[in-house]
Amino acid sequence: MFAYIVLGVGNFFINTMMLETPIYMFNALTIVVASYTVRTGIDAMGRMFFLLLCIMMFAVLMVLIYTIPLAKWDMLLPLFPEGFKPVLHGTYFSPGFPFAELFMFAVILPFVRKESRRRAGKWMYRMTAFSGLVLLVVTVLTVITLGPLADARKFSLYAVARLLKIGDVLVGIEAIVGIAMMVGSFMKAAVVLFILNCVTVRFFGLNDDKLLLPAIAFIGFLLSITMIHTESEFVFSVDIVWPILVLTLGIIPLVLAALITFVKRRPGRG
Repeated sequence: MFAYIVLGVGNFFINTMMLETPIYMFNALTIVVASYTVRTGIDAMGRMFFLLLCIMMFAVLMVLIYTIPLAKWDMLLPLFPEGFKPVLHGTYFSPGFPFAELFMFAVILPFVRKESRRRAGKWMYRMTAFSGLVLLVVTVLTVITLGPLADARKFSLYAVARLLKIGDVLVGIEAIVGIAMMVGSFMKAAVVLFILNCVTVRFFGLNDDKLLLPAIAFIGFLLSITMIHTESEFVFSVDIVWPILVLTLGIIPLVLAALITFVKRRPGRG
């Protein structure tokens, strides 16, 4: 998963902004920054990510506001132009990416303060619902702005931002949106790297939680430049293979563990 995120960052840059730059340059920079972020600890990551989230949401909100005049609501019709199969594929794809990946936060929950653990679950539900709402709004905005081209664009919000022009002063707002997208990918890469490092340290029973971090980051870099060879292979892996892996290797074992724990903790009868 870490390699997929890093590869996605590199694909964004070589397909939109820097077409002639090798992808391994962006992969290496992303991994180095994410590694230093993980090395600072979970407390510093939480404080820094709050500011980055505010910047990212501001960029998205700005695009949403200034795109409303360009909206063509008739683009939403017909509702099922290609039948019901694309809807089923979206239903299969969305739980696997990105919502099913929340099972990885089970590794981070022990770091929550004891006085805040009772409210942590409620906040996770609320933020998941909020993320789904934002994703829905962005999807609808892309469709009513780009029309039939919405499905053909890889980075839809970036494509919408390229249409914006605020007077004769603010031009090139897509760069701000691109930065916001990279900020989100960087935060996700750092969180996944932190979780991967924690799991590895616990598996080997090490006392130093930073000992294997450089090796894990380097392996992630090698996978990001050797695992996927073509663009179509990356799309197939993310759209088809990844949801199956997340559901079978992540969600199902976690649900079984929760059920077993619930049955063992039931009060005895009589």
